[in-house]
Amino acid sequence: MTDIQEKDDIFNELVKQYGPKILALAYKLAGNYADSEDIAQDVLVKAYTKFGQFKPGTNLQAWLYKITVNVYRDYARYRKRRKAGAHVGIEEVDTHENVCSPQTGTLLNTEKVAEQNEQNGIVLQMMDKLGTEHKVVVVLRVMEHRPYEEIAKILGCPIGTVKSRMFYACETLREMLKKSGNL
Repeated sequence: MTDIQEKDDIFNELVKQYGPKILALAYKLAGNYADSEDIAQDVLVKAYTKFGQFKPGTNLQAWLYKITVNVYRDYARYRKRRKAGAHVGIEEVDTHENVCSPQTGTLLNTEKVAEQNEQNGIVLQMMDKLGTEHKVVVVLRVMEHRPYEEIAKILGCPIGTVKSRMFYACETLREMLKKSGNL
């Protein structure tokens, strides 16, 4: 077996195992499925081209998450510069009044989704108003349940900085919720 074939086989296994996790993180960061697919695809391309730089014995998922966060940062900067239009909805709607959840791939009733979106929509809208660095920390800590140490490695900054960003993000969200009358 050639080195290229072996690399391709290893990478295909990586995509099977971590592809859905990368897509889920991209979705949580980007807020819509279309952009998250683009981000995840870019992440996989970068991971493939940089696979030789991965150090065996280190945390592969953290390495992939770091790439995902960096691709998202680029995406957010580009979106901010271009002042992109409205987001596509959080779920993809089929023709039978059901929606397909990107995280699970299961069909859900639109009434239930509407209730969930109403409950989560306010916080998600406010999270979009956070700076990229603060939003990334909230997503990794609250939605992905990552420990501060791993977040620090992913972001390439000290743990204290991660905790500070988390505190600031929570305080900012709390103030926005108070101002909007939702807290």
